[in-house]
Amino acid sequence: MNEDFKADAGQTTALITIKQLPEIVENLRTLRERWEQAAQEASTLVCTEESVQSMKDARARMRKEFEEADAQRKWAKAQYMAPWEQVEKVWKECVAEPFKQADSAFKGEIGAFEDKLKADCLESITQYYRELCAASGVDFLSLEKAMQIGNIKINLSDAKARTPRKLQDALASVVSKIGADMDQIPSLDEGIRSEVYVEFKKTLNLGAAIAAVQDRRRKIEAAQREEQERSAEQERAREAAERAIAAAPAAVLAPAVAQQEEKVFPEFTFTVYGCTKAQLIKIRDFLRKEGIQYE
Repeated sequence: MNEDFKADAGQTTALITIKQLPEIVENLRTLRERWEQAAQEASTLVCTEESVQSMKDARARMRKEFEEADAQRKWAKAQYMAPWEQVEKVWKECVAEPFKQADSAFKGEIGAFEDKLKADCLESITQYYRELCAASGVDFLSLEKAMQIGNIKINLSDAKARTPRKLQDALASVVSKIGADMDQIPSLDEGIRSEVYVEFKKTLNLGAAIAAVQDRRRKIEAAQREEQERSAEQERAREAAERAIAAAPAAVLAPAVAQQEEKVFPEFTFTVYGCTKAQLIKIRDFLRKEGIQYE
């Protein structure tokens, strides 16, 4: 850094001074007295056809006088502010804008340096993390996910440390917790271990992984039971139909040799034993399908 710049920066220099305060002379109070009196007079007058024009004229004279006074005020303000507006213009050109450029340049250099420190720190803990995961059998867990779980962030003090022990301890705590959960998986029922392991790698939560596997197993078992019940019901209906056919007289079942069409019996009765309601419905549906009338 330039030594002259440091010396100048350490000094308090009068950059803006006021040599003489402006002296402003005003005679505004006379107008106040006149217009308060005019307002009082106007409140006592009654506007009629004879007085309305004179009242309008008086108001017009008063408004013209106000406009002239306001023009003087604006002129005086412009004269008063002109020197300061010039100072503001020079301030912007000579101080504010150059300062922003210099400050931005310093900020960029400092930021780049600190980012480099953090990147080097991240590289060092990445190597440490790989070795840690390999030793713990948690090689599926990414560094980003571990930092997210542990709410671990690299700050400047960690980046400046030769050995970021604080970060290493925090990562070790995360990996240790996950490793401890994984150690419980072999003690689970053999039938669900592999599934729990797959779910655990997704959620990193042993309880949630076990619950997900058990819920999936329950759904599969329920679907299998439903399928078995449907198959059993269909089998019972088939057997009932076969029994009904077997119980019919041979003349009903045998085709008529001498006739082109089968003999139609006007009425036939049979009894069904040990059927459920669902099976009776299936028998009814069979009779309907065959076009057989029944009561």
